[in-house]
Amino acid sequence: MSKTQIPTGGITDSAVTLGKVDATSTEANNLKQRVAKVWCNLDATGTFGISDSFNVSSATDNGTGDHTVTYDVNFSNANHSVVALADGGRTCDMNDNGPAADSVRIRTVNGSNSAEDANDVCMIAFGDS
Repeated sequence: MSKTQIPTGGITDSAVTLGKVDATSTEANNLKQRVAKVWCNLDATGTFGISDSFNVSSATDNGTGDHTVTYDVNFSNANHSVVALADGGRTCDMNDNGPAADSVRIRTVNGSNSAEDANDVCMIAFGDS
């Protein structure tokens, strides 16, 4: 079978050799690195609150377009990656701060770079927990 063919019965361990991201780690350890440790969907307009989440203990409305998501289980340090998106053409950043081991502060802004709440603010984080 060539590498471009997919077996008709689906992909199985015998059909594909699973590579390791880090040759010094086990596949189980590599899998832990590839799984999101935190995700959250906030409703940041009207009645502020968490619509759905994983590993989130709370969310705080710090003001217009300024929200903090606090984790249930902390990361081992502040060196983890966070991605956030908002609806309505708004963009997100980390409010000139990086994430902390226990939380991330997310700012949503409109096209004029003015703080603005969004109906949906979604974030996901990866790193060592």
